[in-house]
Amino acid sequence: MMWNRNVAWWAVGLLALAVVAGCGDDDSTTDTGGDADVTEDTTVPDDGDTDVEPDVEPDVEPDVEPDVEPDVEPDVTDTPADDGAVVPTTLEGVVWTYYYTELITPPLGMDWGNGATVSTVGLATEVTATAGSVDSEGEFALADLPVGAEIMLRATGLTGHYDGLSRLFAVEEGEVEFLVTATRDLVTRVADPAMWDVTVDPAKGLLAGLICTWDPTADPPVTGFIGDATVSITPAVSGADYKLVYFSTTDVGDTTRTGTDPAQSLFFAVNLPPRAADDPYELTVTATGHTFPTVRFAIEADTLTYALVKAD
Repeated sequence: MMWNRNVAWWAVGLLALAVVAGCGDDDSTTDTGGDADVTEDTTVPDDGDTDVEPDVEPDVEPDVEPDVEPDVEPDVTDTPADDGAVVPTTLEGVVWTYYYTELITPPLGMDWGNGATVSTVGLATEVTATAGSVDSEGEFALADLPVGAEIMLRATGLTGHYDGLSRLFAVEEGEVEFLVTATRDLVTRVADPAMWDVTVDPAKGLLAGLICTWDPTADPPVTGFIGDATVSITPAVSGADYKLVYFSTTDVGDTTRTGTDPAQSLFFAVNLPPRAADDPYELTVTATGHTFPTVRFAIEADTLTYALVKAD
């Protein structure tokens, strides 16, 4: 279905109208009734004015005007091109998970989120699918979503993992959406005093992001990472327990980076106060030589929100 999504690659690379008028009755052709008055003793003027005018005007005007106006007006006003009808589409996506492993450096393993329940958030009737039940590992397909509707996605049901949320986005045809979650063990190990020195508050939420170049026609669509990118979150988050970390590929415990690592442009924010989808956070990314869309996202307690930020 989408492209070759080899687990090993992702673990290292990580990371996309005609109107007929005056149609005519032949009534508008010259009528011989005007010629019946012409006898042998009648002299017809050379210019034919006496007979032509009575014949033409009564026939032409009633035919043209009544036909054109009644036909055109209703077509334009009664059948607009966009009458608000819902256009459905199927949204495809993938769930993957992070876990902690000491077997690789950096110690971030990746696996498919098979079995996760993926649900829309923001529709009158939500749509649900199961990750891994389509063609490939971790894939899901949500059918009959209304194009243009603004939603986010939720992933739940993976034992030992945080629930996951996607960014806020408008449903488009051909879009592919990614959901990432993480094991609780990973967060516990990385956030502990020996690493990031953060105490994770279950009443708050987490944000993980990947900043990348992107080509939806490529295999895989993430074509590269962007180093020295910086992020800002609005409204600003403060508090002693809040921490924004640019992931270091050489030392996972290093929290001193001031921009993304060019080898793997990941960032994490820990302990963000919850914020609903109707009043979301906004994420702005800055990097030399690139422009990025503003990403809007919600935060829920004890949940990981994931943002894949694609360079324009």
